[in-house]
Amino acid sequence: MNQLPVMLNLAGRPVVCVGGGAVAARRIPRLLEAGASVTVISPSIHATIAQLKRDGKIDWHQKSFESDDVTGAFLLLAATNQREVNQQVLAAKKPEQLIYLADSPEQSDVMFPSSIQKGPLTIAISTNGASPIYARQLRQEIEAILPEHVEETLDFLGEARQRIKETIHEETKRRQLLTEISHPSFLAQPDRWQQLERIIKSN
Repeated sequence: MNQLPVMLNLAGRPVVCVGGGAVAARRIPRLLEAGASVTVISPSIHATIAQLKRDGKIDWHQKSFESDDVTGAFLLLAATNQREVNQQVLAAKKPEQLIYLADSPEQSDVMFPSSIQKGPLTIAISTNGASPIYARQLRQEIEAILPEHVEETLDFLGEARQRIKETIHEETKRRQLLTEISHPSFLAQPDRWQQLERIIKSN
């Protein structure tokens, strides 16, 4: 199964999760971190989801799924432990909507890869459903070798990139400077901001 890795902007987007068990409890916090507006459709909910409801972070409709429940959703999660219900969600899906079926990766439009989040850095590992456990193991191995101050480094590079874009207008020079400041030897300098300003002035 060939898939295209993409990043979804879910800020303010309505997401309907059908099912309130352990799978939903794992997925919903990640959706909330991405800024999604989450509604859960389920007769009962996991303790984690119940706490999110008490905190006012999600809406919960305590009921069984009906086809009208998908109305207005950008993304649908069919996360029940009943294949029949998950297939009902798939059947109710509109052409413009995306869907994730917990028990059927091959019918899903989106997947939830094992991921690492360090400030602006996101690393996702997917095995296309072959082995989520191995994907988690790989995630742990990659996380262990990441530079200790990767978040701070990326914060610097993001601000420095903006500064360079504002001051260096020749594309070739701009690309050269962006490459230079990304080198480990430059990033290791305690006075890298001062060095960057000197380089900018010399250009």
